[in-house]
Amino acid sequence: MELHPENVKSIKVIEGKNKTIISFEESNIFLSFNGKMRDELLNGEIFDTMAEAMVLIEGWRAYYNTVRPHSSLEYRPPAPEARVVDISLQMA
Repeated sequence: MELHPENVKSIKVIEGKNKTIISFEESNIFLSFNGKMRDELLNGEIFDTMAEAMVLIEGWRAYYNTVRPHSSLEYRPPAPEARVVDISLQMA
């Protein structure tokens, strides 16, 4: 049997001892994210320590969620970083 969306009702994802059921469409979102993370971060880095990996991955995650343009959002970032403007300087 070929794997087509109409043949798949749900996919079980096991996380530790808890079981979570996600839809086929949701699994495509995870696969897309994982592919981008591998292409943009993991394939270009060699982590020497777990601490280094955590710092670099967190930096990439913040970039992905705030700065990086997403095609599904018409190439805008999903949550642009807030810009703080000191209005006291402008009023002087």
